[in-house]
Amino acid sequence: MCVHSTISEVDVTPAAQTLQLIEKNHISHLVLVPTALGAITDMLNEQCSAERAPRLKQVLLLGEALQPSLIGTAQSFFRSATFHNIWGATEANWTTYECPQVGHGAPGALTALSTPSMPIGRPCGNTIVYVLNERRQLLPIGVVGELYVGGRDAVADGYHARKELTASKFVKDPFEIFGSDLKMYSVGDLGRWRFDGQLELFGRADRQVKLRGFRIELGECEAALARVPGVSGGVVVKRASEPQCLLAFVEPVGMDTIAVRNACKAFLPAHAVPKWVFSEPLPKVSAPKMRPIKSADVNACRHFLTAAPEREERPPSSAAESGGH
Repeated sequence: MCVHSTISEVDVTPAAQTLQLIEKNHISHLVLVPTALGAITDMLNEQCSAERAPRLKQVLLLGEALQPSLIGTAQSFFRSATFHNIWGATEANWTTYECPQVGHGAPGALTALSTPSMPIGRPCGNTIVYVLNERRQLLPIGVVGELYVGGRDAVADGYHARKELTASKFVKDPFEIFGSDLKMYSVGDLGRWRFDGQLELFGRADRQVKLRGFRIELGECEAALARVPGVSGGVVVKRASEPQCLLAFVEPVGMDTIAVRNACKAFLPAHAVPKWVFSEPLPKVSAPKMRPIKSADVNACRHFLTAAPEREERPPSSAAESGGH
């Protein structure tokens, strides 16, 4: 018998309550975002209560990049569970990857240093994933490009009442692996094929990020900042280290950052409101234009996004600590 239990968005529970829900309902199969799994393992680790970990059988992780270090920690608590890294989009089918044991003992095991993130596996049935360059040409194994999903009954028809967006994201599949007159979907993620036949992610081709399973367009967050009275410029980034959250940097220097954050709540859904707002000078090119933030900037400044606060409630003390550009 399969028992289905759901935690609603308005009743997001702390890790302890989530564990109680799993135990009470004897849940064996769990679907959640890596952030939630991390909160559970952190609590178990702090309490040194491995014996309290439920006997899960299958854990499906999706919505965010999955780090090998998290899987290693989770496997030490949920020893009977098999972990799967799920990747995909609402608009198209998914890929799945069964995570091997993380450690040094088992043959073929991953270590936390062997790869920056867990592979996302192979496409499911009737689905194919292409790694393409900017001309939509196939790239060889090991070369990073943009991911497109195609296949038979694997891609949606498009977006309702949004013809221009549909035309830009749902394009004709020129490779016709599953037949002619089929479409493929531009996911917006960057990735590459590994030599073992697994797909590996390398971030976004645009400025969309995922946080706790939500898609967030950083440009929309910055547009909301611009609507706040008194703000002359603003940049929003996703913190790379734990705890992951959105950070906003605004000008002019000396603004009431709490008031700015509260004002953003009128223009953004709760999950897209920056966790912390900093009032600091922003990098410029020739005045009056602000220097655009690009994927290369994020990679170049990765060291600027590494230090994590002791508690999520404590704001980073500076832009360098928090992850500013």
